[in-house]
Amino acid sequence: MDFLQLLPPSVLEALAGQAHGSQPRAAPIVPGVLATALKEFVDDATQFIGAVDWTEPFISILIAFHVILLTWILVTRNVYSYTAFNFLGVGLLILAMKPINYLGAQYHGSFSRTNYFDAHGVFMGVMWAAPLLLDMMLLMGLLLRQSAQMLVKVKTQQFQKQRAQKMKSAAGQSKNTDGPKQEVKERKRASKVEPPADTPEPQISLLPLILHWSVTAYQRVFSSSQTAGPPSRLDINSTAARKPAHVAVSFRGSNVPDAQTVIRVATWCMDHNVRVLTVHDASGVLKTMAESIAGSSSITTQVLVAGIPPKPSSQPSAHPILYVNIVSDNEGRAALVDVARTFAADPSAPQVTVDSVDTALRAGKVPLPTPEPNLVFLTHTHSDSIQIGNFLPWDIRLSEFTAIPGDLTHAAFVEGLDRYATCQQRFGK
Repeated sequence: MDFLQLLPPSVLEALAGQAHGSQPRAAPIVPGVLATALKEFVDDATQFIGAVDWTEPFISILIAFHVILLTWILVTRNVYSYTAFNFLGVGLLILAMKPINYLGAQYHGSFSRTNYFDAHGVFMGVMWAAPLLLDMMLLMGLLLRQSAQMLVKVKTQQFQKQRAQKMKSAAGQSKNTDGPKQEVKERKRASKVEPPADTPEPQISLLPLILHWSVTAYQRVFSSSQTAGPPSRLDINSTAARKPAHVAVSFRGSNVPDAQTVIRVATWCMDHNVRVLTVHDASGVLKTMAESIAGSSSITTQVLVAGIPPKPSSQPSAHPILYVNIVSDNEGRAALVDVARTFAADPSAPQVTVDSVDTALRAGKVPLPTPEPNLVFLTHTHSDSIQIGNFLPWDIRLSEFTAIPGDLTHAAFVEGLDRYATCQQRFGK
């Protein structure tokens, strides 16, 4: 998680003003800013902990892996070669975060009930890279300590050699005057001081390379995470509070969608725990395929046409996994006009309020868990020219729109969910 995300908007504005040459704010606001930042950090950490299902088996395995790795590092802390290889291995594991996150997003269904592997890698950054970075800091401290000990040992051996050589030269000079006994004494003394000839000198040239490599790895990992997309307060695609419960797709363009396209999108919605899918086409062709869509689906879904089952005799499913609601332009402005005419023609009609209009629009329809779409995909639409057209104007007051230049693909669908997870709705504040 980027540190700038933890700062309140006032601090971000101050930083932006300093970058453009404006005067910084007065110093007395610093304690309040730090307190606000600390509070928001605690809130984000609390949300993250609550967003993760800690009963997931793979999360338990991940925690056990970090515990075992830390234990191994502590056990081998006094062996220089092991510590150096541990440092290199942990660095490689950090560099492997992005490939692991990509593979996890592709195959999460085989080992997890929820997809924690979002596009920005926040879950992997917290649960994978952060503990490994702490391990690297510990290993770096151990390497520095061992290198200092080796340096002291080398200097001590050099001093002992120099001292032994001086004693030998002094013994040679006094050989003729002191006699054989003095020569024997000097040789014994020199043999006690001089280290064995076959003792290898420690190698300390590996440390600068390791330090340079670790800094490079740190820059590569965190520079890629900063350029992956806009910063987010909480960016978990799975169980975060910003997960959409109602997704809508407005099919546009010359290609008329078919039943298989709707079934394919419905499958994606169920994979991401979406409860309601609204599909819209202006011409109403999809309405004629409602029975085919309901019959082709082998999963527990409830297909509705403008909120009503396609057959009068068909009953809603007791516990559907997904509601598929098919609408057209008739449920747009025309529906609002009909409600207005009904209120105008009936003198006994209640006072026109938001609740009364909402009740009239949903009368006789199957109640949905989330009536209003949270996220709307507009196919064959460019982001610089978004037009909602006649798509459910009453239900999109809080909807987030995502423009898709072509047909809706699974990659574009997942990217839209990720963007929705990062957006912040201030509700006019």
